[in-house]
Amino acid sequence: MRDRFDLRLDFILSPFVAFSPSQLADVLADVGQFIERRRPKQEIRDKLDYRADIRGMEVVLSEVRPRWDEPETLMISAFAKIKWVQSRKSWRLYWMRASGKWESYTADPTFRSLKAALAVVSKDEYGCFFG
Repeated sequence: MRDRFDLRLDFILSPFVAFSPSQLADVLADVGQFIERRRPKQEIRDKLDYRADIRGMEVVLSEVRPRWDEPETLMISAFAKIKWVQSRKSWRLYWMRASGKWESYTADPTFRSLKAALAVVSKDEYGCFFG
């Protein structure tokens, strides 16, 4: 499938991206590093991979894998949403419940940087993101 990080394939940019060009460059760099660290070995990327969708002031992280009953169809399952709150100058972290609804991650889901929020997702202390 893909042998290395490719911005055109690993990010889906909505036409409604609200970040400034410099903010967007920082977001792409941070999320790109996160995805690159989480991606499985090349040999199984056609069975499991990750991507980020950027819409408005939100970054949605998703798992991409083929459907078990229709392998030619890809399933995209969101597992984390990180939203920039301009009025508070902070990022808020959400996780996707089995019900399909987003829920704030902890009692205080705010982070001063996107990297800090991504580090919490990567650590996945409570098993909300990767099980």
